[in-house]
Amino acid sequence: MKTWPKLIGLCVIGFGIGISFRIAQSVIGIFDGDLLWPLAALRAGCALFVGLGCAVYAAREWARRVLLVITVLATLACMTLALPRSIQDGQRDSFFLFLCATEFGDALRLIIPPLFFLLLLSHPDVVRSFRGSKATSDEATQRI
Repeated sequence: MKTWPKLIGLCVIGFGIGISFRIAQSVIGIFDGDLLWPLAALRAGCALFVGLGCAVYAAREWARRVLLVITVLATLACMTLALPRSIQDGQRDSFFLFLCATEFGDALRLIIPPLFFLLLLSHPDVVRSFRGSKATSDEATQRI
């Protein structure tokens, strides 16, 4: 039984719907209460993530690869957001060290979850569970 694709697929659907609502909420502020674009963003995001989540749930290899690409792009986006803000030259007091430690903690908080998901998707057991039915039938014939 392939449980990894089902678990990852349900997580993708749940996370995707949540992030779609968050993006729609952000878009409402940009368009001054006009609900056309936020609803379009919500529908498109939900459709994208539900479709991808269903494909992952069905253990499609292409869906795992698309999810890998999305995770790499999210990791790169988090890394650029986590870059330290402008640092003034010559400022070396304890407050400066506190700011560096705080920014390092924020960087870890932003980067660790997508890196963990990337490692999870690259794990050999997960990759094996996404192989098609031909791979499982080959394994069954090798056992005989």
